[in-house]
Order: sequence, then C-alpha cells, then structure tokens
Amino acid sequence: MRRLYVVILLLLTLASSAQDPEVFLREKGYLVRGMSSLNLPANRKGWWGLSPAIAVKYGLDVSEGFDARMDPYFSTEAAQEWYEDLLERFEDSLLADYAFVYGPAPATRLSFDAVEFIKWKKTIEDWKSMEMDELPDFSDQKEMAVSGSFYWSDVPAVMGWNAADKRFFEVANPGIQNDHLEIDRTAVVRMNPLPTKDQLVQLFELARVKDSTALQGLMATRNRIENDIPDPSTHTRITYRVRSGDYLGVIANRYKVGLSDVKKWNNLRSDMIRVGQELVIYVPRGVDTRVVTAQAAERREGQVRSDEEDREEVQYKVKTGDTLWSIARNYPGISADDIMRWNGIDEGIREGQVLLILVKSSTAQ
Repeated sequence: MRRLYVVILLLLTLASSAQDPEVFLREKGYLVRGMSSLNLPANRKGWWGLSPAIAVKYGLDVSEGFDARMDPYFSTEAAQEWYEDLLERFEDSLLADYAFVYGPAPATRLSFDAVEFIKWKKTIEDWKSMEMDELPDFSDQKEMAVSGSFYWSDVPAVMGWNAADKRFFEVANPGIQNDHLEIDRTAVVRMNPLPTKDQLVQLFELARVKDSTALQGLMATRNRIENDIPDPSTHTRITYRVRSGDYLGVIANRYKVGLSDVKKWNNLRSDMIRVGQELVIYVPRGVDTRVVTAQAAERREGQVRSDEEDREEVQYKVKTGDTLWSIARNYPGISADDIMRWNGIDEGIREGQVLLILVKSSTAQ
C-alpha cells in the first residue's frame, strides 16, 4: 500500500512539473533557439513559432490588438500542450521535435527516411549546444483578463503612470499589439496595482467614445466609396451655386471633373439643373477654384460692344434640337460667337435655357 502511495505521489509530481513553463523551457528550450535560425512562414510568431491555428487550438488569443504568442509564458503553456500531443502521437521525442518545427505530415515522412532522421538528430544535438533562453521574471505583477473594446494608449493616463511605468507595462505585456483590443477579444495583461473598478469604467467609456468616432469615420468612408467620392487628400470639396446660363457639362469642364461624377455626387438623375441650386463638386488638387470661379463669373456677365448698345434685346428659349448655329441663322448678321459672348456661355446649351439676342429693330422676331 505504501508503495502504491509513493507511485501515485510520483505521478502527481511529474504531472505538476509537466505543467510548469520553466520546466518545459529547460527541457525543450533548444527548439526556441533552433527555430530562430530557420526561415519559418511569416505567420508563425513568438518564442515557439506557433501558427495562428495551433495557437488558437491551444487556447491562445490571436488578434491585431493582442497576440498571446508573443508572450513567453502564455506561448510556452500552449507549446507544451501541443508538444505533449505530438509526443503521444509519434512516441519518439526526435519525431515530436520535428513535427513541432515542420508539422506532423513531414514528421511522418521522416519516420520512414533513416538518412534524414540521422541528419535531424545531428541538428538537434547542435541546437542543444546553444545558449538557452530564460523566462522573464514578472512575479511582482498581477494578471487580469480584459474583454471587449479597449485602447491600450488610454491606460497610462487613467492609471496616472509616468514614462517609466508605461515602459514597464509594455515590457511586461509583450502580447499587446497595436493600440486596440477588438470588442470580441480577450487579453490577459499584467499590472501592479490592477486598475480599480472606477478606472476600468473610465477606460471602457473612453473606448466607447473612440469606437463611436471610428464608426462615424467608417460610415463616411463607406459613403464616399459607394458614391464615388474622391479621397479628401487628393480633392477639395466645394459648393457651387448654379447661375443663369449654367449647365452641367460646362460646370464639370470648368472644374476638370466628369459630368457623370457631378451627377453621382449630387444624386442627379438627369442633366437638368435650376438657377440657385447648390451642387457639391470635388475639385482635383492643383485646380485653383478661386481663379476658375472668377473666370466663370466674368464669362457669365457677358460682353456687349459699344456699337451694339442700341440694339433691341430679344429672349430666345432653347428648343429640342437647337444649336447656337441654328439659332444664329434665324437672325441675319448674328453669329454663334456673338450669342456666346452676349450670354457668357460656352458652346453647349440645353432645352429650356433662355438666351439673350441683340438684334436690330428691323430683324427682331
């Protein structure tokens, strides 16, 4: 009976040791050094070069805001569980080592290749001669699980830390990546002292405000993409008020943008616009809107020569199929250029547009 008790006690001791990251690192730490000399896939990170799939399988959180693979303690615990499963599967430590580094399938092939197996054994012996890493000492730090949206940059101010405190927080929490812990993620962080309930409430409130702002920015970006609105870094947004003689083609050409773009930006289903209507236009950087607008205003004022001042003013309403040249033919001695000059317009006209015609009294219609 006493012998059975000793065996049970020994098994419990071994099980306890197997769960100690320090013990596993002493036994298999050569893998850490050895893998650092290999060109492993970019998605394998941390001390033990764990892939995202393996890390998640063994309980590690992997996200943009917190990657537990980068934490030596958390990654060692997961690596130990994975290694134990590999050892149980292959029943050989060298094959388990190979599977840990290269994957179970290559390890299976290695088991049937004596030459490569001997080479691998020599590689492991070389790795074991390297200096081993040691786990950092965070024994004076307390651990706390944080779930939900959380911004790491807010912690120093809320906790009242100085630069040294902030730096120590970063060193003690290598799993922290970027600045934001996503709302559906969990991170285990080390701090001493831990934040109070009020401080946590403050941190989550700051996160809520930032999330709201980020959501507004996301919706604005989505709206910009859906409506083909140019990037603000390359275009300037202006509001243009339609004046007499304007039409979409002239306005678009004036500001070096497409007619279809102007219609999209303003939800226009046709080319029809009205005097006084405000249009949003995204003008490419490099186009001086002040100069363009001033030139357009000058053209809209029209120009009448001194020898034309005694002519009679006639208003002509543009009909379907009209062009400036066909209209000019109705008035002897008047050209299309005269009509453009008097009205301050370009060649394009639209149905319903009213044009000023200066005619001699004998030709007025």
